[in-house]
Amino acid sequence: EDGFGLSMLLPGSWVGENALLKKTPNVCTVRAKTWCEVLVLEFKELRRILTDADEEDADWVSTVAQVRWPRFVLACEVSRWLRRQQKLGLPEAFTASQLIQRLAHDEGLEEQHLTDVSTSTSFGMSR
Repeated sequence: EDGFGLSMLLPGSWVGENALLKKTPNVCTVRAKTWCEVLVLEFKELRRILTDADEEDADWVSTVAQVRWPRFVLACEVSRWLRRQQKLGLPEAFTASQLIQRLAHDEGLEEQHLTDVSTSTSFGMSR
């Protein structure tokens, strides 16, 4: 509706882990179209959990953040590219939403298995 839909999250998905791990403001916005349960993890609680965790658990959290960060950077680059295309008046072959959907999830997943949640960032992805 607002032109900022970027992704459909799977059950058990999470957003904002980079902000949590780097202690920076969270730029993710999540909006559910249907009822869902949302859990929030504060940095002090994460620190307590990781303090009690073994090395393997801490490595797993670090790896997840490293894997997702490049996707975020790519999404920002795609947004810039699409805005340049719009300014030049070139027709869009696809929307940012469609592109990010393909980048974020395995295309082999069927639509009904996706949680009906749209996300956006403060970077204002073009549509």
